Amino acid sequence: MKIINTMKTAAIKPVMLAAMALLWTARTALATATPPADMTVELEVPRIDQIETLGLGITETLSNAPIVTNQPFLEIPFVVFNVPTVASQVMDVRAQDDRGTLPLRSIDIGSADKRIRRWMATRAVQGSVVLQYRAPIAKQFAPRGAAPPLELRMQDGGVSGSGATFLLRPITGKFTYHVRWRVPPGANAISTLDGLNSNALSADTLSSTYFAAGLVHVIPDRMNRLFRGAWVGNPSFSAEPLLRWAGQLYNHYEGLFSAENTGYTVFMRPNPVNPNGGYGLHRAFIVTFGSNAPGEAEFLKSTLAHEMFHTFQPQMWKPSAADGSLDVAWFDEGLAVFYQNALPYRYGMMSDEEFLRGVNQSAAVYYANPFIDLPNADIPGRFWSDTRVRLIPYERGFVYFSIVDAALRKVSGGRSSLDDIVLELRRAQNNGQELTPTVWSDALRAPLGERGQTAFQEMLAGHEMVPDSDVFGPCFQRVRKFARRYELGFDPKVLTEQPRIVRGILPDSEAARSGLRNGDEIVDPVSQDAIQMDQTATLKLNIMRGAARIPITYLPRGERVSVWQWERKASARSGEDCRLPGR
Repeated sequence: MKIINTMKTAAIKPVMLAAMALLWTARTALATATPPADMTVELEVPRIDQIETLGLGITETLSNAPIVTNQPFLEIPFVVFNVPTVASQVMDVRAQDDRGTLPLRSIDIGSADKRIRRWMATRAVQGSVVLQYRAPIAKQFAPRGAAPPLELRMQDGGVSGSGATFLLRPITGKFTYHVRWRVPPGANAISTLDGLNSNALSADTLSSTYFAAGLVHVIPDRMNRLFRGAWVGNPSFSAEPLLRWAGQLYNHYEGLFSAENTGYTVFMRPNPVNPNGGYGLHRAFIVTFGSNAPGEAEFLKSTLAHEMFHTFQPQMWKPSAADGSLDVAWFDEGLAVFYQNALPYRYGMMSDEEFLRGVNQSAAVYYANPFIDLPNADIPGRFWSDTRVRLIPYERGFVYFSIVDAALRKVSGGRSSLDDIVLELRRAQNNGQELTPTVWSDALRAPLGERGQTAFQEMLAGHEMVPDSDVFGPCFQRVRKFARRYELGFDPKVLTEQPRIVRGILPDSEAARSGLRNGDEIVDPVSQDAIQMDQTATLKLNIMRGAARIPITYLPRGERVSVWQWERKASARSGEDCRLPGR
C-alpha cells in the first residue's frame, strides 16, 4: 500500500506540543535550595610520541557530590552507541578524600551491550573526593562495525574522543564543571565545554563533552561570538572555509529558533573506516573526513547542517535508553534530514542543483531500499547489523516530513509550514514537557484532521510514501528514474563480528562475481553507510584466504528498481527564486 499525499483537510490552529531534552544535552537546572556540586576534570597529556602508549592521565575532583556509603556514585558503560569504552581496561581507580585513601569497590550491572561498571565508596566520605586513573587509547577502528566517532583515538598527532567512552561520570546530581589540561610544549588542547556556562548541568554532560589535545588546529577568530571550529589531521580540502560556512549556517539556526548563543563547537577528525559521518553532543557536533573523494567538502556541508540541527530541534530521543530510543529515530533523524536540505537552501547557502542533489540522494536510498516496508517497531533490533536498515529512519522520516510540510502549506494557503509545529515543539521542550509519538499524532489532528493521523500510523507500519509532484515547490516536479538496490552480497552481520568470516554468499551477486568466497576473512573494518548513498561507489575489502592476503573490489548493487526523483521544471523561468519561505 502506498500513502499518497492526501493530508489536505482542516484549518491550521495553534497547538501546544510537548518535547524532550536534546540528545545527550543537559538542561540548566531550576533554582533549588541545594547548590550544584562541583566537578573538575584534569587531563594530563604525555609527549605526542608517547600518547598512544601511555594514554591520558585523568584526575577527577568532586566537591559536595551526593555520595552515599556503599551506594554506586560513578559509572561507565562498556558500550556506547556501538562503541567500546575503556570500562574493561580501567581497573586501578585510586581515590582520596580529606581522611586519606578512600577504598572503592566496583560492580557490574546488566549484560552484553547493556553492561555498566559502577564504583562505590566503602566508608563515609569526608570533604572532596579526588579520583585518579589512566584512559588507554583505542587500538582498533570500529571493531563492532558502524559507529559514531566517539572512541578515544590517536591520529595525525592529535588525540580526541567523547567523555562517554573514557571518563568515569557521576551517576546522578547537578554539577558545575571545570576542564583543565596539562599538555607538553608544542601541544594544544580544547574541550567542547570551554567557554560555556557549565553551572548546574546534569551528570550526562560529561559524557557528551568532546576532548582533543596534541596537534589540534583551531580557527583563529570566533565567527559568531562563541562559535568555534577545530580539527586534527590533514583533510584533502581546506577545513577553514567549510567551518566558516557552518558558522554562518549556525547564525541562521539561532535566528530561526530564537536561541540564545551559549557556545558551540564543530570538531573534525579523520576516519578511514566510515568517513563523512557525524554525531551531535552537548553544544557541539563531531564530523569525520577521509574519503579524499572529489566533492568531499560539499558532502560534509550536508552532514554539518544535519548534526547542527540536532542541537536546536525538539527530540523524542531518550538519553537514558541504552539504544537511544532507536524506535523514534524516524522523528529525530528524519526531521534533521529534511532540514539539512531545506534550511541551507532557504538561506541562499545552497544552489538549486545542490538542493536537488540532496533531495534525490535521500529519495533514491528510500525507494531502492529492499526493507522499505519494514515496520518501524522492527528497526531497533537490526539497526546496527545492517546498513540498509540503519538508513531507513533517516530517509523514511525525510519523505514523511516533506509530505507533512507540503500539506501544512497547502491547507493554510502558504501561511504555515512544518516550521510552526517544530517551533511549538521547541517551546514546549523549553518548558520541560515530554514529546512522544502520541503527542505528535495528536498535534496533526488540528491542522490536518484524521488523514494526518492515519498517514502517520501508516508511515510507522512501513507503507511506502509518495509525495505530490510539487512537494518541494512549484519549480520542481516528480519523475521516474531507476536505481540499483544496495546489495552487500553476503550476510551483513559478518561485518559486526570478530573475526569477520564471510558466509551466505549470494551466487548471482557482484560479491560472488568479484571472487569473494564463503570462509574468507575480512581483515579490516568496512564502512557502508556512505557507499549506500552513492550508486557508483565501490566496496573495497582486504581478505585473508589461508595465508594469502587478497584485495577485492566490487560494486555492491543488485536489482534495478524504479525510484522517484525530482527535477527542475522546464517551464521554471531562468533566475527564478524557487525557495519556499519559512518562519
